[in-house]
Amino acid sequence: MNTSNYALPETVAQRAIQHMNEDHADALLRYAHYFGERPSATAATMTGLDADGFDLSLLTSAGREDVRIPFRDPLQCDQDAHTRLVAMAVEARKALAV
Repeated sequence: MNTSNYALPETVAQRAIQHMNEDHADALLRYAHYFGERPSATAATMTGLDADGFDLSLLTSAGREDVRIPFRDPLQCDQDAHTRLVAMAVEARKALAV
């Protein structure tokens, strides 16, 4: 559910998803561990991204699991996606002491 008046364009979302999956698997796993509260996840793939958050497909000891990671505040513009994902990666890295 989009709680803002902004809708992330599909082309922007798909580029970001591809970039995260190709170049930032470590950050995706930290998102799963910290924000998704799934410490048993061993792999994470971003499957969706919109103004309110993103979706991850996780591999855990129990099998595959999908999890939604909400943004604290909805995105307001295209650039917010990059800014927010970087900030969340830093927060997760610090919290997990990685």
